[in-house]
Amino acid sequence: MIAIITFQRLIASQNVEFYRVIGKDFEDLGYLMFHDARRKSRLSDNQVLIESGMTEEEFQDYARANHIEVLFFSYFDTEAEEKQQEFRQILGFVDGMLDYKPDTTYFIELFPIEEDEELAFSYPNEFEKVSEFAQNLAARAERSVAVPIITREAFKYLTQR
Repeated sequence: MIAIITFQRLIASQNVEFYRVIGKDFEDLGYLMFHDARRKSRLSDNQVLIESGMTEEEFQDYARANHIEVLFFSYFDTEAEEKQQEFRQILGFVDGMLDYKPDTTYFIELFPIEEDEELAFSYPNEFEKVSEFAQNLAARAERSVAVPIITREAFKYLTQR
């Protein structure tokens, strides 16, 4: 049976997109953050290449004009066999969003989070809590991401400023 994953977009700004990832029976699987760094990619952006022993000189063949950070904050063990179908769909969503960006690199970083670390806000009155939660997750990942403060007024539009 194919698992159905829903990607609920909570923030869409010029440099940040933030999604709640929901599985079957409305199970929260985690949160996905895209951050457009708007700078040339660096070897330090890709932990896998660093661990492979790639040098800065070798990396220059892979470097691109822009880098997009992709952070997945997961409630589940992404290596667990029973969650592989869901995880592949999440990876597919990311690839679908970014594969055709010219002269751009991205790397998906995984961060486990506990079930008590969840987004709680009163719909439709407390949209600012979405921004606070996203900012806290970015800080936890030790990323400097300027998450915009989302208000109820801004949330009704496709993108927020």
